[in-house]
Amino acid sequence: MWFDMDCKSVKFKLFACENICYLPFGARAPSLRLHTSLHLAPLPLASLSGGKAVFLAAGAALLLLLVARRRKARAARRGVLQVLRDAEQSTPYVDGSPIYRKLVKRQAYASESLRLAMEQPDEFESLFMRLSQKDVAKGCIDPELVGVLRDTAVVSVRRRGRGESAEWCEMRLPAFMAHLANPMALLDPEVAEDATPLWSDGSWTGTLIWDSAVHATEFLLSNEAWRASLEGESVLELGCGLGLPGIVCALLGAAPVVLTDRGAVAALAEEGCRANPQLAAVRGVTLEWEEAAVKDLVTKHFNGQPPGVIIACDCIFAPMFGDSFLLLEVLSALAGPKTRIIVGLERRPKDGAEAFFTLAERAGFRTTLLLRVDRVVVVEMQLESC
Repeated sequence: MWFDMDCKSVKFKLFACENICYLPFGARAPSLRLHTSLHLAPLPLASLSGGKAVFLAAGAALLLLLVARRRKARAARRGVLQVLRDAEQSTPYVDGSPIYRKLVKRQAYASESLRLAMEQPDEFESLFMRLSQKDVAKGCIDPELVGVLRDTAVVSVRRRGRGESAEWCEMRLPAFMAHLANPMALLDPEVAEDATPLWSDGSWTGTLIWDSAVHATEFLLSNEAWRASLEGESVLELGCGLGLPGIVCALLGAAPVVLTDRGAVAALAEEGCRANPQLAAVRGVTLEWEEAAVKDLVTKHFNGQPPGVIIACDCIFAPMFGDSFLLLEVLSALAGPKTRIIVGLERRPKDGAEAFFTLAERAGFRTTLLLRVDRVVVVEMQLESC
């Protein structure tokens, strides 16, 4: 047996005795990450020395292990793809994002580990109305208050314990975009606001709390193995918005924790961290999804090492981000063999989720389902080891 190896492909040519293993000539046996071809030709055992026979047996065993792992990974991917299809068909899309809808209508959300609410100044019309009319400060007529008054997301997290003995941590995070309103717009409706670009490119979604981030956060809080593993772990959140999952990782002992998004949204996340003393070690950082920026981020904030955990919620949406799946390129650039990646998404029409995870498998990622709640799916991704 001999191996012709390089960093992109591995070709196995196996010459074996029928008594050791038998596979049809030309049978294909892809490895976990690499395209692998198996060619077998019988060779009498007597012609092999003891060392060669042992080496042959070890190679055959390794190859069969790779085949078994690959089949298992494919079965897991098929399971995830079926869950994605089930989630898309579970409820009508118009009934999606129930947590987000409750919050923008100023209704509280509560679970065993997490409590959420939105607060706003009395001077504003309802957040739901301002979102509908794309008027971030509608209702406020005092020029001295326009651009000053803020919406606030009130987040309470159960850090430890249960029931009456539970220890809760409350944070108040600046949310939405009222601070970007221009007071001059009160006099001239044609005056542009700083929030205008955020409406046009979809960044406004990052200024609010969405269902996939909530369910990913609840998973981290409810899964004891994950809770314990986050102590001292480095965490990077991509497309963080207000940074709810990353913030909770920090409360559970992760460090360093870096929240990244586009400029205005990253600034909002950074403002939230600075407004809460318990988040003093968390940073909100602007990150453009390009190779140079990614390398610079890892160098500055993670000492040049891959983050231990990467989180990305609602970052798979082809109509907004394109079907080239830049997220997958970023994950491939960031992740190391021990990096665990949590991806949360809520199924939306033509979001491209199935295509994304199919490509992720081809890129060498193993995908495991963590939970599904109605249209929301949360999975773990990790690079396959050879």
